[in-house]
Amino acid sequence: MNKKGFTLIEVIAVIIIIGVMLLIAVPNVTGYIFTSRKSSFATDIHAYLETVRAEYLGREYGPLVEDEELLIVPIKNIVLEKGDAGQSPFGNYVYDKSYIVVAPEKSGYEYYANVLDESKHGVIMTPYSVLDKDEILEDASAINAWPQYNGTEAIFTFKEQAYKWCETRSPKGKTSEESPILLLCKED
Repeated sequence: MNKKGFTLIEVIAVIIIIGVMLLIAVPNVTGYIFTSRKSSFATDIHAYLETVRAEYLGREYGPLVEDEELLIVPIKNIVLEKGDAGQSPFGNYVYDKSYIVVAPEKSGYEYYANVLDESKHGVIMTPYSVLDKDEILEDASAINAWPQYNGTEAIFTFKEQAYKWCETRSPKGKTSEESPILLLCKED
């Protein structure tokens, strides 16, 4: 007699084999996607850091900072060449906690990223020189708050030193109201 179908046991065996393959493949694919997103996030932050570096050294933000000063550039004020939709690969940026800090160092200047998105992914005061995908935190909810200020009162802690508001700057061609950049001085 000629059979033209599968037995129930054959169908169950195929379903079990497909299930085992999915159990192996899905976590690997999910892990790859997550790692790819972290790499993309680090690349985006590098773009912000590079843009601030170029604009800062080109004096777009006014005079260079001196010892005992910091320059805070919110990422919402940074225009990237590739454009920016205001999102990390994980979600929208939290703009009041996302900025670049320019700090004088012995060998010139260092640029630090403090970036957070709505899904709590981000970096906390990470220097440009060490930033990579492994520095992207999955829960950066403890991220430093944007300098709290009321008028001209700003308080900011950087490397365990307190800084206060000195002046508000703006990039060339913009006003400080539309694109405020804070210059902070070490508090005595």
